Amino acid sequence: MTAETIVLNFVSTMAFQGIFLSSKQNSSLLVFLLACNAGLNYIAAYSMALQSHDIVFVIMSQEESYHAKQALRLKESIVQQAQATQQGIPKVYLFHEDFLHPGGWTILPIIPRLHKFHGRSLSWLMFLEPSTEVNLPELLKELMRIDKREKRLKNGLANEGKNQGMWVGHGLIDKEPTIIHHFLTDGKIMYPHFSAGFAMDKILLDKLVEEIEEHGLPGEESDFSIDASHELALFIWNSGQGVRLTHSEAFCLTSPQDKAANKSCVTWPLPFKACGDVKSPESVYFAVKTCSKFHHDRIPVIKSTWGKYAAHINYFSDVEDPVIPTINLGIPNTEHGHCDKTKAIIKHISEKIKDQDLINIKWVVLVDDDTILSVSRLLSLLTCFENYESTPKVVGERYGYRVCQQPEGVFPFEFHGYNYATGGGGVALNRKAIDVLSKPETCICPAPDAPDDM
Repeated sequence: MTAETIVLNFVSTMAFQGIFLSSKQNSSLLVFLLACNAGLNYIAAYSMALQSHDIVFVIMSQEESYHAKQALRLKESIVQQAQATQQGIPKVYLFHEDFLHPGGWTILPIIPRLHKFHGRSLSWLMFLEPSTEVNLPELLKELMRIDKREKRLKNGLANEGKNQGMWVGHGLIDKEPTIIHHFLTDGKIMYPHFSAGFAMDKILLDKLVEEIEEHGLPGEESDFSIDASHELALFIWNSGQGVRLTHSEAFCLTSPQDKAANKSCVTWPLPFKACGDVKSPESVYFAVKTCSKFHHDRIPVIKSTWGKYAAHINYFSDVEDPVIPTINLGIPNTEHGHCDKTKAIIKHISEKIKDQDLINIKWVVLVDDDTILSVSRLLSLLTCFENYESTPKVVGERYGYRVCQQPEGVFPFEFHGYNYATGGGGVALNRKAIDVLSKPETCICPAPDAPDDM
């Protein structure tokens, strides 16, 4: 029975019970009651509207100052926007302060804890990178719009009553098999672009906790965490038994250039800006790992592209070639893993620095002979990590080994996995890191062909 029906029945009941009103009085009363009903409907609708405090935000930050400052900026922005709308202040977590799990960046290991703290109260759980910007009022509208649309779609499905929840972000689909996704050919997997952020609703959060409690984390089946976004989507999709990501164009990949675009974007990544004066190429030394069979096809590509912009670059091979030229440190080539070779390269560079041959070098970049990079962009990026001359610093793409697993014991938990910078895209090490890693006791290769990046 609708509120309008209740009002009309109330007027009819008054007449039936002998409370006779003039037509003018009857009309006035009806208008008054309908106005009250409209007010009640407005209050009900307002109370059902998504509020900022209904969302729990998690910023995927790191502890070093560059990312930590970005994360703090984003947290303050979210809080200020919530205050401006006169709504409750949402809970905002920072990875590097609130979640000490080494695999927190893979998302799933921290899901049970978030559910324990907020499972009953939240409506949405939102994950953001430190460099992501958020339009909070528009985000609330977009999440409500998607929630209503998805519920309408699911109401027509045969599996109605088996609501698995939903999650939303800027969806990506592989057009062809890729090595980083283990050549998976299932075109149904849509995974979120982390730089635009993504959100999951309470129902999905509940389902994920049930799945983790029953079957464990994916790290208990696979040792490596490589692409957190894709691996998360695989877990949630659950071979077609779970949920597919809902794509939203409002989760933007580029910064809006005007006010009209700004209103249509609920999230977007901020463009990168150098953190200080960009140093000269003289401050960076490039060490290229190669072998004799690639001297004639890969090395020329490097020399004709990014290599010509490097002030200091050497090619380390198993064969000395004076034409390139290459440096042979006496380490035989291996097909898989180059632990001994990389250790020898680091020791060689460390000795050159100590002998004053590379006195102006601040960073050493280790790359493979099939790595493509931009020297100018790399120099800009390294400005954000230059305040660590007394601390070893390694910059690269993060992979994880046995990090997506449940911790053991009680707090402080015991973890047996670790994160590392994978070598495929290149790894930058500051002088202190080179000094530490060059010491024989720091790292020991279990075999010459052991993975050098691990």
